[in-house]
Amino acid sequence: MSFGRKRIVAGLRWIAFAFIAMTAVLPSAFADIGDRVTNTAIISQDAGGGTLSFPTNTAEFTIQARRTPSEIEFFRVVQNAPDSISVQLNGSDFSPSGELSGPFRSFGALSVFQQKPLDTSRPVQLVPAQTYFSGELIVVRVVDAGQNGNSTRIETVAVTITADNGDEITLRLYEDQPDSGHFYGFFPIKPGRYPGRAW
Repeated sequence: MSFGRKRIVAGLRWIAFAFIAMTAVLPSAFADIGDRVTNTAIISQDAGGGTLSFPTNTAEFTIQARRTPSEIEFFRVVQNAPDSISVQLNGSDFSPSGELSGPFRSFGALSVFQQKPLDTSRPVQLVPAQTYFSGELIVVRVVDAGQNGNSTRIETVAVTITADNGDEITLRLYEDQPDSGHFYGFFPIKPGRYPGRAW
């Protein structure tokens, strides 16, 4: 008993078309960036008095971010500045090892203006900055639409920032809101506070 070659080819084409259509329309509905997807299809055909079935080869792939350009900008927290932007900061963590893969640790409670605690429960006001005072928070933003893989949740990216003097810090930045592609993080200028880093 044999499967009709034309039927098998037509069935495989239909499976491929359905898979491509689903991933084009719903690219992140089933998996997030970095997830590994494994799939084995079963092809069945009615044959005489029964059904013949066989599995296809297993296909495996990892969900990757779209390749899009990234922009990085630096800001400071301000009060009542007319040209400020309002941003929800959803967290910021650092990697003591300096590795982009972490592990990451929280900075703990941080102060703004060297006294007032940073309140991340509501938006803060930011203005672009190129220089900072000792003890001030540096706020960094990465804009990268390709890292916005899931439009329903706040995602993260990891970056390493290197100063002109060679000091560096690796941060995990958080999207300001789902589906924005704008990732923010912050850290204080306090030399020697974080293991292995001079920030």
